[in-house]
Amino acid sequence: MKKSIGKDDLELFLDKQYRDAYLDGYVMGSIAYQIRAMRMKSGLSKEQFGKEIVKPQSVVSRLEDTEYGGVTVKMLLDIAKACNVGLSVSFIDYLSMFEMDISPEAMKVDTVYETYQKMS
Repeated sequence: MKKSIGKDDLELFLDKQYRDAYLDGYVMGSIAYQIRAMRMKSGLSKEQFGKEIVKPQSVVSRLEDTEYGGVTVKMLLDIAKACNVGLSVSFIDYLSMFEMDISPEAMKVDTVYETYQKMS
């Protein structure tokens, strides 16, 4: 969900411990939400999605857990390739992070095939 943030809100982030904990939760949560959104958009169960990405259902469950911090860039690349979507990993400033739309609707991503069809 898109947030509007002011200087007073950002003041909390001057505390490193608070900032680091927020970043951990934000990144782990947004990855989990994105993976779940891709799976739900495709109408697949966790087991079926696991077959698509060549991982067992237990791994899909962990990937969709907002507390799971063991996702690697390699795993994200494997998922992107299996799902025919792109992947962007970038460092950004906190204001840009707060302005990102992380709603379930925004988390849905088109495959390369869907994008191609829309361009026809």
